[in-house]
Amino acid sequence: MLTFPVKPAYKFAKEKNLEAEATKIHKMPITWDRSIKTSVKRGNLAYLFRKNNLLDEFIEKHWQEGREESGIKNLKFIEKIREDYEDFLVNGEDDPDEDEQNDQSGQAIEIMDKIMENHLRDFLSNNNLDKIEPGLKLYNRDGISGREFQIDGGRIDILAIDRNNKPVVIELKVSRGKERVLGQIVCYMGWVDSNLKMGRCRGIVIANEISPALQRGASRVPELQLMQYKMSFSVEPVAII
Repeated sequence: MLTFPVKPAYKFAKEKNLEAEATKIHKMPITWDRSIKTSVKRGNLAYLFRKNNLLDEFIEKHWQEGREESGIKNLKFIEKIREDYEDFLVNGEDDPDEDEQNDQSGQAIEIMDKIMENHLRDFLSNNNLDKIEPGLKLYNRDGISGREFQIDGGRIDILAIDRNNKPVVIELKVSRGKERVLGQIVCYMGWVDSNLKMGRCRGIVIANEISPALQRGASRVPELQLMQYKMSFSVEPVAII
């Protein structure tokens, strides 16, 4: 989940004897005119955990994305919204500046990108991996699926097995294929090699657009392949009942 998760946060607060404070946050009325209201409560929950030295534990147990760049940005965003609301309650004024409005737009874009990335992951892992490469199938061993495959310090979008029974690490980037994915996937490939003991694995980065910098970097990793996907839409008539 890209945004700070509310339901796990309330449950976590109860486990840590902070139920009264969390309930107060849940019931607090949001009186300003801005559409961002849930973010105020998210920000207050994050602040509650931070001041009780529990934020890192919550992120570790319930919000792994909170350690990624998008999660860090979201955390800063909701904490800024909490501060803005506190100022509003004191001063009775609310005038978000241009930078904050840009942050909100950026958050919306990132959320949409993440939703599309999840759809792409689900589509490919649902018996469509052969569209990437003939014979490619989802890893499945001892009931553990290769979709969102959990490893130490991260999560592989798709872990697949090729027709030679060798592992393939697949990372998806709906937006432009950013250079940092290179270090990410190489680390994932190293983990798979060391822990699954299935032979040297390969990696595939799939993005809507591959940057020249990523192409240059990938040229130094022989086992890595870059692929670009294209989306298409169709419109079909539906009978009126």
